[in-house]
Amino acid sequence: MPTEHGLPDEDARSAREALAALLLDRIVDGAVAELDVPHVVICTELPGGATTCRGPYPDALAAATAAERQRASLAGWVGEGARRFGVAPLHPPGRDTWPELDAAGDA
Repeated sequence: MPTEHGLPDEDARSAREALAALLLDRIVDGAVAELDVPHVVICTELPGGATTCRGPYPDALAAATAAERQRASLAGWVGEGARRFGVAPLHPPGRDTWPELDAAGDA
């Protein structure tokens, strides 16, 4: 039976949609703000997995530019696809983004 505010299912759906929109806004705001923090370039050799980091660079764009330059300069030596490049934010000390592990190694 309808009420002044609509059906209970409609109210619940509206609340879920509002919460989802709020969460999406927070995620996007955080991701955009993180573009301006120092970043590092991560290079992984394939196969084998030896990994190196370079940086920090002042922001994500500078790190992405450096990664592309490094990829292009190394491609002629060892061939395209011999390394995988990534860019990651460099968090300040004390900002641990990983969950703490207990003695068994479970999160």
